[in-house]
Amino acid sequence: MKKILLLFVMATAMLMANAESGEWAVGGQLVYGTKAETLGIGLHAKNCLTDAIRASLSSNYYFKHDGVSAFDVNIEGNYL
Repeated sequence: MKKILLLFVMATAMLMANAESGEWAVGGQLVYGTKAETLGIGLHAKNCLTDAIRASLSSNYYFKHDGVSAFDVNIEGNYL
């Protein structure tokens, strides 16, 4: 779990290097995995890089179910 958190912090820090031109939003989320039927927690960070371009990074950790846990990282970009 420590490695997972460290990975998310490092990826968020890389996005924050571009934070000069935009606004930031950071939050948490409760997630549900339908295939594994398990709950999880997540973090997300969003940045408006310019007036027309947005980027976001999210990470989710799914708790153990039947001896298996899961983790995912998502990077998204939007052009308005």
